[in-house]
Amino acid sequence: MPEFPGGMQKMMNFLQENMTFPQRAKENGIQGKVYIKYIVNPKGKIEDVSIMRSSGSVLLDSEAIRVISIMPDWKPGKQNGKEVPVYFNLPISFKAETNISGTGGFYPSYKYIPPDIIFCDLYGNVIRSTDGKFQKLPEFSGGLDGLMEFVKASVQCDAQTIKNKKSSDVYIKFVIDASGEVSKPEVLISSGSDSLDMEAIRIAKTLPKWKPAIKEGQPVKTYCKMTINLNGYLNSNSSTKGIIKE
Repeated sequence: MPEFPGGMQKMMNFLQENMTFPQRAKENGIQGKVYIKYIVNPKGKIEDVSIMRSSGSVLLDSEAIRVISIMPDWKPGKQNGKEVPVYFNLPISFKAETNISGTGGFYPSYKYIPPDIIFCDLYGNVIRSTDGKFQKLPEFSGGLDGLMEFVKASVQCDAQTIKNKKSSDVYIKFVIDASGEVSKPEVLISSGSDSLDMEAIRIAKTLPKWKPAIKEGQPVKTYCKMTINLNGYLNSNSSTKGIIKE
């Protein structure tokens, strides 16, 4: 799978440092989410940057394309030991948020918001049951609702600890092998708190077996990427035994 130099967190830093909220959009209160598609070619260079889904504003779309186009060279993806081109999809949200001073004003901001859950093949390509290659995506017992309930019931973080953090979102990746077993969880985008990141990893390690993805009639290994919002999943009725506090 291709990799931004330094990993996903460094890519986040790059976007934050180089993205500019367009002045005209700021003045007119324009905001929205842009879905960008691009290729990391066999030399790691960014190519064919385009809009998958517009924000509805040419100003925001153009700024998202500009910044993705100036990204540094990536470590290219490989297939059978050979560098290959890989497509990436990236949603970027331009959003007006309440002023942190509490004055009720607004300041423009932008951020990369990962989708709640996606599945990828071994080369990092997002897979869909409708693309003709995979007959079935991985499935958690009880579906997405069952997965969310499992995570909610598993959270062992003190509510105050979570509220004290700027972000409680942890974006993780893990393997679902051909037998449905979960392994190798890792943090792709940190919450900014080691304890919350570790809690997300702990929860991922306790996930039961999934129904594996089916490709060409055979179960295959895939990657799952998902956002765990520890604040949103906090179970107020859970026992405080083993609760993480800081």
